[in-house]
Amino acid sequence: STLFPYTTLFRSVPISGRPVKTKEDFDRLIMPTEKDIEEKMVYIREYKKAVQGTKIGVGVVFATFVMTINEFLMDLHDFFIATYEDRDFIEYMFDVSTEYWIKFSRALVKEKIDWCYTADDFGYKTGLFIQPELLKELWFTRYIRIIEPIQEAGIGLMCHRDGKIDDTVPWII
Repeated sequence: STLFPYTTLFRSVPISGRPVKTKEDFDRLIMPTEKDIEEKMVYIREYKKAVQGTKIGVGVVFATFVMTINEFLMDLHDFFIATYEDRDFIEYMFDVSTEYWIKFSRALVKEKIDWCYTADDFGYKTGLFIQPELLKELWFTRYIRIIEPIQEAGIGLMCHRDGKIDDTVPWII
């Protein structure tokens, strides 16, 4: 059984259009709280109870902060431009997302989740969205912080990445 919490990271995003163009736009979004994390943990407890006594494990897909921002909050084109022209803004959004996912990760450890599956897309079929060095600085340094509680608890971790991500494989390993 798998829970997909990443689509609710930013609850106030409209179903169509890309509302975030500036830091002010981002700051107007309703950010998730500890209560939001607890609401998701209720489902995990229910799933774990439902599979108790079986050989079925409960896993969670989470930590899609690059994909959430470039697919749901910003137009992909605007995301690419801002990555180079307004890096502070991109880092700000990544930092807000990272702090949420770290708390979420710790909550998963507390609930003794069986496995985790992180999914974040940052590549085309021909290569990465942005230069490897920049992606490493923006994504990987934060990703490590998010998965650290999971790794320290010895919980199984799988990764999903779309595209030709050859340059990132050593980081992911």
